[in-house]
Amino acid sequence: MTKESLYSGTIFVDYLRNQEFLDSRRGLKIINEHMLLGWLAGQGLSLDETLAHMAKSEFKRQWHLNQCYLELLSELSCEFISRGISPVLLKGAVLLEQIYPELGSRSMSDVDILISKEELPSVIEVLKLNGFEEHNHQKWKANAHKAELIRRKNGIELVVELHTSLFYHCEDPLWETEELSTLPYRSLKKEHFLLFQCTHLGFQHSFLKLFWIIDIHYWLIKNQSIDEKEVLKLAKTHKVYNSLVFTLFILNKFFSTPMGPDFKKALQRISPIKKKVFSSRFLIEPKASMPHYLLVKHLCKDSFKESLTYDLGWLKDKLG
Repeated sequence: MTKESLYSGTIFVDYLRNQEFLDSRRGLKIINEHMLLGWLAGQGLSLDETLAHMAKSEFKRQWHLNQCYLELLSELSCEFISRGISPVLLKGAVLLEQIYPELGSRSMSDVDILISKEELPSVIEVLKLNGFEEHNHQKWKANAHKAELIRRKNGIELVVELHTSLFYHCEDPLWETEELSTLPYRSLKKEHFLLFQCTHLGFQHSFLKLFWIIDIHYWLIKNQSIDEKEVLKLAKTHKVYNSLVFTLFILNKFFSTPMGPDFKKALQRISPIKKKVFSSRFLIEPKASMPHYLLVKHLCKDSFKESLTYDLGWLKDKLG
């Protein structure tokens, strides 16, 4: 795939690689909000002097932070091996190896790791032995399966988020994994990895950040041989079908992401009314209209009951 076709989608053409948009105050604000300054630095564009300086500075900052995260994983590997633990890395920690050779191009504020409930005490112990402290935050249904640990050292804050489950609303699939280049770490099998990425983006965060969509765009370009039928079946079984197909619709329409016949067939079943809910304006400024954002949040759940359950749980958490 040529660079021209890689960025042929309307989001790239009209916004993220559009000189007039990038030179505007609105463009600078949106690029910053979507955590894309570091990514922008590597695009080879002729940027306004102020924006170019900001992008280069963020690229350097993110490169250093991501390098610290990779060094941390290397430091912890021997202890995990000695304890017989093979942590499953998620999201950015996997994507740095697979699609972001320039470390400063991908914004990453933490490392997400999937482990079993039985392994949780041992993994927390390993992290505490390496200077991390557990961050206690109020638990509710949607984050009860997570633990967050933080280390501040030499002016650098590193955050590790441990997951004992990836779905809060139903039982997890039997996640299949594969080895990464650095042992003992593993990644989700490709079909499972894509399902989780789309669920995290649509079901959990309602398309709040463009850099998560760009992640999936790049990843699908490199992984065009995945079993699309398996991904769709998993999504239906585990009640995350809507978030999957809406993510695929956005990628297909606004990013021109290549996909196979099974995914395209699933897109044909989306009603025209629902398709209109997802616009380039929404993706660029998802919270410009809060009713619109809440509509998307509800559409990304597979049932009204699940939407209502989430809303009530979220409200209870915010009210204390």
